Amino acid sequence: MTQAQFNVRPALCAVLTLLFSAFPVVPQTVTRLSDVRKIYVDKMPGNLDGALRDEIAKLFPKTVHVVFQEKDADGVLVETRINPEDVHTTTLNLMDDGRRTVLWSGSTGDRDIWFAGLRKNSTSEIARSLAKKLKNAMHL
Repeated sequence: MTQAQFNVRPALCAVLTLLFSAFPVVPQTVTRLSDVRKIYVDKMPGNLDGALRDEIAKLFPKTVHVVFQEKDADGVLVETRINPEDVHTTTLNLMDDGRRTVLWSGSTGDRDIWFAGLRKNSTSEIARSLAKKLKNAMHL
């Protein structure tokens, strides 16, 4: 090994160290539904958020936890309106913690099919239906 080759290695190491230390390490966000372990439920009309928190706690007793601050969550559960005129369908999106990627989406109607759509489902029944769909999608 020549003297010139020997002196290049420390200089190269110093340059690489400076280069990598100049860029902060970005925390890795959740990109798969199966990686979500902490969910923040955003505010929703009709106290649906409270009912969803209860149902998620029942259906995922040890695998998924509901957190009360968005910064602590792996995923954020938000209500969306696909069709603003359709007031009988509730659609939820589970998004990554930065709200950039939809990891799961589920919908349910607020009418009971057993009573020919004449009886309206309660908030807890809607939450139960959506939480079951989320559990099936997460394969837990």
